[in-house]
Amino acid sequence: MPHTVSRPDRRAARVLPFFLAFLTAALTLLTGHRSHAQPAYDAEARSAFLLDFESGEVLYEKNADEPLPLASLTKIMTLYLAQEAIRDGKLSPDEKVAISERAWSQNPALRGSSLMFLEPGQDVTVREILLGIAVASGNDAAIALAEHMAGSVDAFVERMNAKAKDLGLTRTRFVDPHGLSEGNVSTAREIGTLAARYIREFPNVLRDLHSVKRIEYPKPENLPGRLAGRPTIPQDNRNWLLWDKDLPVDGLKTGYVEAAGYNYVVTAKVGDTRLIGVLLGTASEAARAQQGKALLQYGFNNWTSIRKYRAGEAVASVRVWKGKADQVDLVVPADVWVAVPKGEEGRLVAAVKAPADVVAPVAKDQELGSAALFLGEKAIRQVPLVAKDEVPPGGLFKRIWDSLRLALRSLLARFTK
Repeated sequence: MPHTVSRPDRRAARVLPFFLAFLTAALTLLTGHRSHAQPAYDAEARSAFLLDFESGEVLYEKNADEPLPLASLTKIMTLYLAQEAIRDGKLSPDEKVAISERAWSQNPALRGSSLMFLEPGQDVTVREILLGIAVASGNDAAIALAEHMAGSVDAFVERMNAKAKDLGLTRTRFVDPHGLSEGNVSTAREIGTLAARYIREFPNVLRDLHSVKRIEYPKPENLPGRLAGRPTIPQDNRNWLLWDKDLPVDGLKTGYVEAAGYNYVVTAKVGDTRLIGVLLGTASEAARAQQGKALLQYGFNNWTSIRKYRAGEAVASVRVWKGKADQVDLVVPADVWVAVPKGEEGRLVAAVKAPADVVAPVAKDQELGSAALFLGEKAIRQVPLVAKDEVPPGGLFKRIWDSLRLALRSLLARFTK
């Protein structure tokens, strides 16, 4: 006997797709993120991650939550803490750094690794040390900075892990400031998140440190007394894509450790779109550069960043009763960026939800509404709308007059139902 569908089953079959669509939109709005339908692409690395910097949207990921050894990507946190200290007035780029035996390039523990070629007695500044870390990936420089900032390497590593915890990097752990140990681990997602935070808080590091192609050290001014006459050693940045003519790469850091392979955090900006790519475990230096370029090109070829609203931009206005002002503008508290698939920019629309009126007082930055962003019919995210200005209560006559008008409006609404 043929199977028949009962009426309740038919109704469920009709309703279920709409329910699922509603549920998906609701979850998207709550999280503020979305997944994109991705063109065919597979990064040749153990783990990969591609982030749109402005919107924070993930454009590509592969095993992005697998903890792996970081190698010299560890130095991103070392540099982050240095920049934070400079910003807070606890460290000056011009102050001198004493070089200990541990930070000496001849330390057996550093032999064969990336070095700035520091030596006890050299006259070197924090600024030079930072360049030695960012450009030459100097493990000696990382030790010197850690000792200078925290008194010891161990104390500095404690700061690194405390900062990782503050930033919500739950799968990240540091055991040294340079990355020589395989015990420094993180995921592509978390190291990409750290890199984005580093660039956002300290945008000058791209120009001043990470896009510098070559350093020469030591120079005569670094070598007083018995050290005079040491040869200057030129070193090129290990980020090969800084020389690439197809992409305006301006950062960030490379690394290698046998347990993981060749690692890379790379960033570039085209127009308004900055992308941050992470590759953990590529096969060689050449493969690292090639895959880094491919990852960025994949992003730039398929997405563009759009600033839908500027911070403080009025999106709507609300009538204010019993206030010194009769209306208040609703604005977005921060720039609102969205990563949109290329060719679909015209489908980005917003739906504003806000009360028609409110009663004073209204506080500045008080949340009074929201703007839901859609790409066509697909919900993307929801952003708050806040009062641009404070609206204190009006004078006695204004409050009485508006109270009468509100009472009359309520009465008329009751009779016209």
